[in-house]
Amino acid sequence: MKVINMREAKSKLSSLIKSKETIIVTMRNKPVARIEALSPIEASLLQAQEALRNTGISDEDALEILEKVRQKIYASPD
Repeated sequence: MKVINMREAKSKLSSLIKSKETIIVTMRNKPVARIEALSPIEASLLQAQEALRNTGISDEDALEILEKVRQKIYASPD
């Protein structure tokens, strides 16, 4: 885990994100933030959440759809 100060984080943010390394950002030598890459699953969930938001589907309906998908994914083969 890399530790950098706020000034360096601001000037190198793009490259820090691309590095996919966990970064602790400090201000006056005290940790104030963590920069961390999303896992592929987290990124996919955020994309799906945004897509659902744009469809106008209610939260209740979205959860019902999600549960059906989970059941299909984790269903044991016959």
